[in-house]
Amino acid sequence: MLIDGGRVMRRSLSALVVAGAVVACSGGGAIPLAPLPACHQGATCIDPFPQGGSVDKVDLLLVIDNGSSMGEEQLSVVTGLPRMIQHLTTGDRDGDGTIDFMPARSIHVGIVDTDMGLGDVTGIASCDPGFGDDGLMQIRARRPATGCMADYSRAYPGNVFAFDVAGAHTPAQFEADLACVAALGTDGCGFPFVLDAPLKAISLTPTGSGDSPVSWTRRGYLPPVFYAGTFGHGDDPATNGAFLRPDSALAIVTVNDHDDCSTSNPNIFSIDDPAFNGVDLALRCHAFDAELYPIERYADGFTGLRANPALLVFAAITGVPPALSGRDPATILADPAMVSQIDPTHAGQLEPVCIEPSGRGIALPAIRVTRLAQQLRSAGAKVTLESICNADFTSAFDHILTLIVDTLGPSVPCIRPLMPSADGTVDCQLYASGTHCTDFTPAVAVTESTDQYGYQVCRLPQITRDRAGIDPGWIYDDGTLGAFSMLPHGCTQRIAFSALTAHPAPFTLVCP
Repeated sequence: MLIDGGRVMRRSLSALVVAGAVVACSGGGAIPLAPLPACHQGATCIDPFPQGGSVDKVDLLLVIDNGSSMGEEQLSVVTGLPRMIQHLTTGDRDGDGTIDFMPARSIHVGIVDTDMGLGDVTGIASCDPGFGDDGLMQIRARRPATGCMADYSRAYPGNVFAFDVAGAHTPAQFEADLACVAALGTDGCGFPFVLDAPLKAISLTPTGSGDSPVSWTRRGYLPPVFYAGTFGHGDDPATNGAFLRPDSALAIVTVNDHDDCSTSNPNIFSIDDPAFNGVDLALRCHAFDAELYPIERYADGFTGLRANPALLVFAAITGVPPALSGRDPATILADPAMVSQIDPTHAGQLEPVCIEPSGRGIALPAIRVTRLAQQLRSAGAKVTLESICNADFTSAFDHILTLIVDTLGPSVPCIRPLMPSADGTVDCQLYASGTHCTDFTPAVAVTESTDQYGYQVCRLPQITRDRAGIDPGWIYDDGTLGAFSMLPHGCTQRIAFSALTAHPAPFTLVCP
């Protein structure tokens, strides 16, 4: 049996399969564009189990910091976003008129800012008490440029920018309309809730027992609670309820030059509370980081909305060193610049992670955002971190487009049943294709060969049931792994990865 878990099955991997193998395609975003020689040699090809179909819908949540320092950065978004949308709707990546990938036939875009208010705290300029914009999707142009309407709610009902092939909007009009609203302005609260804003925007309202109200979320998903006991807007028909669909790829993209400051205790910003007002306002989130929500809140909240984690993309154009744009989160966090510390040359300020006079200025280290990306990647989501200090965001949006494109195609998180032994292992080998086998850290992968494109074919170790979540490698998940099992609804078996900082994509499972 050969199971392709990546978007494109490279021909060299098929050479690992002997004649007569059984072929099935599986894993998030699997679409074998190359021929499958094993099938042509008389093998039996079977459909994946059990959720056939393909992903051609993208729900893109754009989260834009609207603090006072974000003017130039928003201009870069307005300039770069339409190009990414154009490529996504046409499938033409280089503008040569040839389709390079399966385009999205339906796109939802929701735009939210990072102003979540300060609860009962008053007296801080630009920060209103209450809930601020509360993660509500914006549909009106706050600073209409030439050619922009002031209000797009009639053109896009439900406060969601929606594009469908052969729909009412041309790709060019859709791109222009998005750019008009994405310029959110810079009068928002200076304490950005970079993570709580998108979480509230798309989270669901729980049942009376606290469970998910729908069947298409990840098993065990519990909708989070927000300030003052409120819940998310993700299933509210009066606000954001039209955005998220059960069978879409979900992409969350944040653009922020300050790190996340999400907290359930707005008093940390109070100018009157003696427990906190001895610290400069600009240093409150740094000094009282224990009062901020744990990162696990967002890892659980975002992954819970996709039964298959490979259909979740998280990207941040944020405070990371420009030289490390696109690198893995662990490498970025290890950089000396990624330390939150007081600037010795400027009292009452944090030391920036980057200062780029020829780029977009100054950004603070986005430690919380990077840690979230690290957790999401470990859970199987696709992530990228790009520097907001770069002169433009063309490269950043290209990287984001690549991740979204990799989710398009057949979406089948499950595989056919295998026969595990007593320790949970199956008689199969898993191969992955990567630039270097050492990318799958810890360095447990064994290099088998190098394909015609220069990618190494790597064999990853299989681990036993009792070591799931402890040892690095892959494991057959048939629901018997305890807390490590995360089978989507309707799925009874899958391939899971344990203790790897990078998950293999594509991968190929070869069974006798």
